[in-house]
Amino acid sequence: MTKNLLLPTFSLQTDSDEVLYRQLYHRFKDAIANGSYPPGARVPSIRTLAQQLNVSRNTVEMAYDLLVGEGYFVSNGQAGTSVARQFSRQQVRRQPEPDNVPALPPVRPFQIGIPAQDAFPRKLWGNLRQAHSKEHQIVAGSQGYAPLRSAIAAYLNIARGIQCGADQVIVTTGYRQSLQLLLTGLLEHGQSVWTEDPCYPPSQYLLAQNRIPHHPLPVDAEGIIVGAGIKQAPEARVAIVTPANQSPLGVVMSAQRKAELLDWAVDNQRWLIEDDYDSEYCGDSRLAPTLSSLDRDGRTFYMGTFSKTLCPALRLAYVVVPCRQIARFVQLAEHILDGCPLHSQKTLADMMQQGYYARHIKKTRPLYEARRAMLVEVLTARFGQRLSISPSSRGLCLLAHLPPGVSDVEVQARAAQIGLSVGALSPRALRHDYGQALLLGFANFTTRQDAERAVDSLAACL
Repeated sequence: MTKNLLLPTFSLQTDSDEVLYRQLYHRFKDAIANGSYPPGARVPSIRTLAQQLNVSRNTVEMAYDLLVGEGYFVSNGQAGTSVARQFSRQQVRRQPEPDNVPALPPVRPFQIGIPAQDAFPRKLWGNLRQAHSKEHQIVAGSQGYAPLRSAIAAYLNIARGIQCGADQVIVTTGYRQSLQLLLTGLLEHGQSVWTEDPCYPPSQYLLAQNRIPHHPLPVDAEGIIVGAGIKQAPEARVAIVTPANQSPLGVVMSAQRKAELLDWAVDNQRWLIEDDYDSEYCGDSRLAPTLSSLDRDGRTFYMGTFSKTLCPALRLAYVVVPCRQIARFVQLAEHILDGCPLHSQKTLADMMQQGYYARHIKKTRPLYEARRAMLVEVLTARFGQRLSISPSSRGLCLLAHLPPGVSDVEVQARAAQIGLSVGALSPRALRHDYGQALLLGFANFTTRQDAERAVDSLAACL
């Protein structure tokens, strides 16, 4: 039995630079450290505490999830939530960092492609990984650790509607390795590829490095213009697309364009590579069916990554190959893939199988919505109509159009000189003009003060 329910006596500061759920998280940690909440003490339900503090249930839930993930709280099902029994007050004060956690990279203001570092469940990851620390290093095989592949397949079935099995999943070290594997297996010398224009720079680099001819196709409000590809390069063998969140415009591919792509692939025996990056944080677009879930003829290869949801330092991504291509690509993986860190694969498998990964995604969605809204407010207050935020911006990045006559490349260069990391739109477009705009990451702005300071610095670069 847990001890009697204890109601907190602290309050939250709505005018603080620290977001409310982080305030609540720190208040409980302090209460545990000073003995106000001894080991085993029950804490209020999410609904009760939200009413008492006059905050949203999401705020309390995010704080509780973080405390459970770090081992300070224990969820007891219908019996409620309580302080973990294994903590002493001295242990909480010391807050020792767990071993074997990935080194988080330094992040510069506005840097894109890196999720919130303060939201990464470091203690949970360290505890899960510690369970495997004494195991002998066992080769997982070039296809990846089997339980992780099973967990990925189960997740995709539920989250993205992709009916696949573990045997279709190949674990890689990241986007570049995933794309290299697929291009090597799908193309013969001289065969060409459709790409979106603008597109993700590593795709351009990899195609150029491998001397693969590619045809940049224009993108409109419905996504890649398939008719333009059929007219300009009907001989292309593969199309690389980002349907849920076009990189970098943020456009969601329409159902009609998806149907046109699939028809082209089926009728001409072509292949589709679907990069589903950031789909977890794309709002309503994540509810739209993926190409892979619509494909009934096995022409689509799906790519996913954990860099955008957990941490780039994990170096874990994956591809899902059509059933009839399993043997071919597993054999190819044995020849060209170096394998991924086994302990990281085991830890991630545990995280997914025990439900922690799904909870992490659920917890971070409202966090990113709040940080996005905060940066938009700060940008609007500072620039007014001089900077136009694209309504199609999705995921963890804002697309901000610059005033006439201002070069995004020049702003990017000036920003880099003062420690800011902004992206430029124009270099990502090879043949078509989409104007001058900046790509601004918001995931790691933890306070409004940080955002305002960064925006003031950015203003000096315009």
